[in-house]
Amino acid sequence: MFQWVRFDTNVFSFISKCSSLEKLSIKSCSNIGNLDIDIPSLEFFHFYGSFEAICFSKASQNLSTVIIDNAATDVNISVLESSEPINLFQCLRNVEHLRLGSHFVDYLVEGTMPRKLSATLGWLRVLELPEIRFGWADEVSLVLCLVVSSPNLQKLEIGSVPTTYEIQSLAPEILKVQDLLDNALKKLRVVSMKLADTEVVKAELEFIKFLLAESVVLEKMFIQPAEGAVALKILKEVLRFQRSSTKAEIVYLDPDDEVLCVWDLL
Repeated sequence: MFQWVRFDTNVFSFISKCSSLEKLSIKSCSNIGNLDIDIPSLEFFHFYGSFEAICFSKASQNLSTVIIDNAATDVNISVLESSEPINLFQCLRNVEHLRLGSHFVDYLVEGTMPRKLSATLGWLRVLELPEIRFGWADEVSLVLCLVVSSPNLQKLEIGSVPTTYEIQSLAPEILKVQDLLDNALKKLRVVSMKLADTEVVKAELEFIKFLLAESVVLEKMFIQPAEGAVALKILKEVLRFQRSSTKAEIVYLDPDDEVLCVWDLL
């Protein structure tokens, strides 16, 4: 693990030569430009910090867990012009557990969002998106793109954060992927939704309604409003939504309740 380290420009050439390296954590390090991960034996990767661009080698077939809780992204515009950030998922098709922080989501949506990834995330079982702005159509499109591209997804955790404005409805974004749902959400068993500290949660409620309607084997949906959210109104709305799964149980959490680690919920 590297923490609070100032890298020189050749450090990743050194790391890539560690052919037996299975776990790599880089936290709060500086002087990172292009983050090029080319380690065939790597199984676990955790990053927190800033970078200009990130790339995973196609040789990283053993990589099963990727966690990117970055604090800031100094996006290089010239890199975006030559390669869409969303294309990095072509090298992550074997990942089972994926967590993407808010600033990395910003990095991804700088490019053009497809309805579905060109490379299906067939192994992905756990997806964590802890800070999504449901008021931003690009971020909603990213969430839907990842969901419909992950046919074996079993656990989904999403946290919403307040925005300065709200889109009127998620219906247009959902309609865009409606024809792609035949192989999506068919194995989703657990959902955890943490709502933002705001009284306007229309978009989040529409997303919850969408998941309940399409997740045929759903077992539990955890919903946790923030202190300032209109908790009773949210509960009343959710209880009215139709559920495709006869086993689906809605677990309503208080703002200060703790939920188990997403991995433990599987």
